[in-house]
Amino acid sequence: DIAQIEIAGQTRDFIIRIETGTINRFLYVIAALKGPDGTLDIPDASAWNKRLIYQFKGGVGIGYRQGKTKAASIAKKRFEQLKSGYAVAYSTANQTSNHYDIWLSEDTALRVKRQFTALYGKPDFTIGIGGSGGAIQQYLIGQNGSSLLDGGIAQYAYPDMLSQTSYVF
Repeated sequence: DIAQIEIAGQTRDFIIRIETGTINRFLYVIAALKGPDGTLDIPDASAWNKRLIYQFKGGVGIGYRQGKTKAASIAKKRFEQLKSGYAVAYSTANQTSNHYDIWLSEDTALRVKRQFTALYGKPDFTIGIGGSGGAIQQYLIGQNGSSLLDGGIAQYAYPDMLSQTSYVF
């Protein structure tokens, strides 16, 4: 049984196309509704509403890790948005529990967005979402004047580093 959803007055199967891979040595996930004519190699963007959500994640990590991800976790977390036609992109470079190099995380996010654009076309806008370390990435990317995000949703604020490290030590 495949769930059915309505898009632009048409009933379609609710199937999400998920692409995973590595960019800039980090794992990435791109998820979007599968269009009726899409294949594994060439997606059909007809079910996409031209809006991209870029997922940021937080956490506290010392050093550097490539990270790990389950492709289904992004689809599960952003289920309602995917159902509404949004696409979602994420990279383990954009999780502060893996590293704190904001320049690297911004560069990787730009590369992931470039991969997304090559597959689906240019989004009308890209919205960031994430809390804690995911919020600070959005603040700094916006401050740096990057073309990555058109807006951001900082779900909860990031505490200053001095308070964080004092508690840990």
